[in-house]
Amino acid sequence: MAASKHSSAMHPQPVWRPTNVDATPMDRYRRHVNAKFNQNLRTSHDLHAWTVAKPQQFWLDVYDYIGMVPSLPAGTTRAYDSSIPMSSVPEWFEGARLNYAENVLVNAERDPDAIALIGIREGQELDGEKVTWGELRERVRVVRSALVRSGVKEGERVAALVSTSIWAVVLFLASASMGAVFTSISPDLGIEVRRCQTRWMRRIGSVDRDLGLCFETTAGDTEPAVCRHGCDVQGPEDVSRSEDREDPGTIEIKA
Repeated sequence: MAASKHSSAMHPQPVWRPTNVDATPMDRYRRHVNAKFNQNLRTSHDLHAWTVAKPQQFWLDVYDYIGMVPSLPAGTTRAYDSSIPMSSVPEWFEGARLNYAENVLVNAERDPDAIALIGIREGQELDGEKVTWGELRERVRVVRSALVRSGVKEGERVAALVSTSIWAVVLFLASASMGAVFTSISPDLGIEVRRCQTRWMRRIGSVDRDLGLCFETTAGDTEPAVCRHGCDVQGPEDVSRSEDREDPGTIEIKA
């Protein structure tokens, strides 16, 4: 028994193996590299070694292979300046401008009915809330419209007091789609949200369909962000200015 345990420690066994290796995205890319670059890579380890040995070829190729948009500028011959050490963070794909949200939501065009996200809350069944790529794109579109109407611009910061949920992803993608910087704050931090009480935060907005909270502030305010309870939040299908609140500038999202 002792010898068996020692043998297992010296030669650990994989916990899991794919049932059909040829069908995995990694293996499809290995075969692609073999065909395009005249290689004879047999395993994923061989593929990894090639990417390390030929980083410029790898990064330029994988950019096109996975369908990044937009395409790299004509005449691009390198992914980065190899004379600059990685510790100095060289610029990648010089001259290229891409948007993270655009590259995520392109999946909505490829297969709008495929499942994009599954949100599971405590106490829910494991099936959770399923959102397709088409539904995700529409939610992002509506929230982005709300941010634009609120005056948020490229380069500004958007903070949300929101639980880990599908709506947190929607807020992030909506912010990223317009070039804004997004940060989320856990609701268990309470009203004293120090992360938001900074002068560089132009606008703070929060939506949580379960907690029903929203708050907002703009740069230059002398008062910290105030959490306003009681927002009627069921989903961002209609965005309007609240006429019933003492503060008419509060964004309210109604079902």
